[in-house]
Amino acid sequence: MAGILTSHSGLRADAKRYVMAGRGVVVDKSGRGDFMTVQDAVDYYVGRGVAGRIYIRAGTYYEKVVITNVVGSKKLIIEGESWDTLIDGTGTGTFAIENYATDALFKNLSIKTTGGEGADDTALQFQNSGTYASCDNILIQGSDNNGISCASSWGFANNCDIQGTIDSSGIRLGISNWIITSCRVQSAGADGIHATNSGSNTIMVANQIANTGTDAIELNATAENCVVVANRTNGEAIDDNSGTSTVTGNNENA
Repeated sequence: MAGILTSHSGLRADAKRYVMAGRGVVVDKSGRGDFMTVQDAVDYYVGRGVAGRIYIRAGTYYEKVVITNVVGSKKLIIEGESWDTLIDGTGTGTFAIENYATDALFKNLSIKTTGGEGADDTALQFQNSGTYASCDNILIQGSDNNGISCASSWGFANNCDIQGTIDSSGIRLGISNWIITSCRVQSAGADGIHATNSGSNTIMVANQIANTGTDAIELNATAENCVVVANRTNGEAIDDNSGTSTVTGNNENA
């Protein structure tokens, strides 16, 4: 039976074990998986009222993905094969990925949305109900608004690369208690990382930021008790307007 392809063919060993144990589904735009679109895979879990793993094979998926809250004890994981897995939300609406689900994890994906002049599109949006949501090893290739926008608390972003044409901030923190570590932000129209007046208790460590329109990192006046340590910029300022945050050990001319 050699040469027969299944939805599990070509998966990494760890992903294959996970999927074959009944804890996940495969998305493949060419039809070799369980679903051909990411949204259909999300709707499968939401419809069942449980969470699990969505593994997306390499390719470009032209769609807007909306993840509503998923009931159940398991984490919802949306994982690409590599950065060659691109979700392109260009022209599909306000966001490429819009998450409302608690404890969702996005990893090993590329995301972009570039609607053009006058558009207001964000690549990855964490909405207010998506507490404890997170992203790891995400490439944001372009966005007409923010690269990653956070309106839900207690999340983390690790090892993300936000580059290209980002018209606003690379990462916008509209709420408290986020951890931003080892991310790279470049070519943002506004701040690299912006903690708004609601962005208190945020930790930013070991990020690299360059070529921003305004500050590398900005803490608004009531973004209190943040920790900003060991970040590197290319001459752009780290601007603490809070007066209550710990800002130390940063290199603003790396």
